[in-house]
Amino acid sequence: MKVIDLKTPNEDPIFALCYGDSGTGKTHFAGTLGELGTVLICDVDQGHKTLQYAPDLAKARENLIVCSFDKFRDLDTAYKYIQKNDPDEWNKLFSQEVCTKPLDWFVWDTWSELQWNMLEELRGKESEMKGVGLNFRKNLQIQHWGMMTDLNKLAIEQLRECKKINQLFLMQQTMSKDELSGQIFGGPAIHGKLVQEIPAYFDIVVRTYSNLGGKFCATTKAVGKWTAKTRIGVGKEYVNPTAREIFT
Repeated sequence: MKVIDLKTPNEDPIFALCYGDSGTGKTHFAGTLGELGTVLICDVDQGHKTLQYAPDLAKARENLIVCSFDKFRDLDTAYKYIQKNDPDEWNKLFSQEVCTKPLDWFVWDTWSELQWNMLEELRGKESEMKGVGLNFRKNLQIQHWGMMTDLNKLAIEQLRECKKINQLFLMQQTMSKDELSGQIFGGPAIHGKLVQEIPAYFDIVVRTYSNLGGKFCATTKAVGKWTAKTRIGVGKEYVNPTAREIFT
């Protein structure tokens, strides 16, 4: 145990979650991170056209790097490179010069889609990743349902320990029901009971939605059945939200 000095500015990187329905501006919001520094976006669900063509992202786009997510092993590879955040290593990985200094942000777009890769891996008879890196724990003899919960938690816990880069996780949204109380609640589209539990892992939880006028909106305040929060300020509602507004 040790005393934490609350008077000293906290220099830990931001670990953030942004979730919402399709078409509510999650990827667009991630693109505005380019105003804050160099960003690598791991495009799991093929949403890069938003980044490529949005006219108001023209300036931010200069600082955006987009890579594909092709197979489950890419999760462990990304984790190892995020841990180091060495520009030379990133350049070797992509076989071209993508950065001259450590990256400022890494974005998972979206983690909800990445779970399909997890499930396919767990269903595989000869998994490449058993007992390696971010894969589920060794000798875990339970069904796929429990394995998915374990793999999600283990991966996010390990990524949270990477202290050399800010990270933003994008997820779809879902409604769920507590089996014991019968309570209905909303949250990020992640496996099973993690819908309610996983927001606790993050410093900031942003929920995106569209208002009646069709504008992108976001909130860091819990509203109704939907979770949201921030640990670096006061929860607010935003119209046409940008990363600069929410993360600084």
